[in-house]
Amino acid sequence: MDDLAGNELFFTTLQEITSLINGGRAQETIFESVLSCALHMLQAQAVFLVTVEQGRIRKFARRRGPDGMLQPLERYELPSHAGISRWVLLEGEPVHVPDVGTDPRYHPSMDSLPGLSTSAVLAAPLKVRDAVLGVLVAVNRLEASPFDARHVRVVSLLANQTAIAIENGKLYRRAEQLAITDDLTQVYNYRFLKTALRREMQRAKRFRQPFALIMADVDNLKMYNDRFGHLRGSHLLRELAQILSKQVRGMDLIAKYGGDEFTAILPQTPRGGARAVAERLRASVAEHTFPNVKNGEITISLGLAMFPEDGIQAGSLIGAADAALYAAKQRGRNCVVEATGLVLAPNEERPKVA
Repeated sequence: MDDLAGNELFFTTLQEITSLINGGRAQETIFESVLSCALHMLQAQAVFLVTVEQGRIRKFARRRGPDGMLQPLERYELPSHAGISRWVLLEGEPVHVPDVGTDPRYHPSMDSLPGLSTSAVLAAPLKVRDAVLGVLVAVNRLEASPFDARHVRVVSLLANQTAIAIENGKLYRRAEQLAITDDLTQVYNYRFLKTALRREMQRAKRFRQPFALIMADVDNLKMYNDRFGHLRGSHLLRELAQILSKQVRGMDLIAKYGGDEFTAILPQTPRGGARAVAERLRASVAEHTFPNVKNGEITISLGLAMFPEDGIQAGSLIGAADAALYAAKQRGRNCVVEATGLVLAPNEERPKVA
């Protein structure tokens, strides 16, 4: 590839990567673009990205087949990090190893790909400010001339663009998470609850499956706040949210509904299973030792509503669960009341739902 054509491809790719980043595209789409460009620009036999995030080490690779054609994206999960790429990750500097056989840092499982005989390696860190997020590696130059200083610059520039893409992806995911998470308790917020409930209703209607909605309210929270202050009351709510989250399945959803109210959506759950979950939630709170009080002083009351028996619209189902919760409060607290067949006592009035 001549310099003019190479420069045009390089800048076109940088423009494409920038466009993908600004468009919030998936990381793998950006990775494919980077790897394809690196293969062409460096005339390498294979290139790959090693990313490290929250202890998870992954490798994304592209290589040329025997016919010279680009092969599909390869993905690997790595148990540990070693080799030349690990050195680059730790030092934060690019490296060119013209003969891996003479370099004691070389580690075949990290610095190469399955079925590939590696002779030369070129690697650069994915660096944002002082943080190194991974490594971009090129293996075996196909042309007669070996990798040189120009190729080090190219792989370093591509690595920088990739690092920006990864960092932007993290920021985007964080912003998304903040938009649907309650700041205090770190469970889903009311905004997300409404979306999730509508989605679950549509799914349940389509597949004719039941699901349960549980509303829970903290008993004696006002007393706790009056005695120990609202700051400690906030800490208690955060602790209680963690307790509730540990008692449900991964497919279930716990969300903050109001000041001291929580809601649980239990997909594909019949009445018996929902009742058991509600009782488990109640018991887990009643048996927990919260700061400054004895076991049983902080409890929750719960109202349980079933789809479709207690409502086929979000508002009516929430209203049924809320009425059952209100009845649980009136009947002594620290108990579960089901909405189905609920008959209010003379001094009870079903609350209105907007």
